[in-house]
Amino acid sequence: MFFSQDEKIKDVGLIIRELRKNDFRSFAQLRNSTINESDYMLFEPGEIIETKSTVRNYLTDSTKTLIATFNGTFVGYTILKIPQYKKSKHCAHLIIAVKKEFRGKGIGTELMHKIEALAHAIGILRIELEVITENPAKNLYERSGYITEGRKIGVIFQNNRYLDVISMAKHLK
Repeated sequence: MFFSQDEKIKDVGLIIRELRKNDFRSFAQLRNSTINESDYMLFEPGEIIETKSTVRNYLTDSTKTLIATFNGTFVGYTILKIPQYKKSKHCAHLIIAVKKEFRGKGIGTELMHKIEALAHAIGILRIELEVITENPAKNLYERSGYITEGRKIGVIFQNNRYLDVISMAKHLK
């Protein structure tokens, strides 16, 4: 494990730590909650339904997952997907989500810091992500040092209109 123990940050009740086997049920509920309450996922609510069984995939050598808990409740997560191909093992794809009622409280920022530290420690040099142009989280990514590398025009159809998706990346030092 990257974190030798649960690390408490800023708010006494907030803990960010790696996903554990006994977290699967709560993590599946968290994933389903964040998928269903956000207009900014790259898929519709209900298109992906996580179960205790499916979230096992987030605890593998090619996936690193951190969860944020507040007073014991799962409130956010970040997932780092690492390719298994030698030529691209230094790059990883980032997914991050925070439950609606906990957004804007710095949890996303803390998750970003922790996952970047973990990525750096395991030899990741570049983190990539995709974000719908209207997603307020784009500001978090920019503040965290991610730069826009490209734009996919009209990729998402939502609310009777086509939206663009921005590809962003950060090179770790």
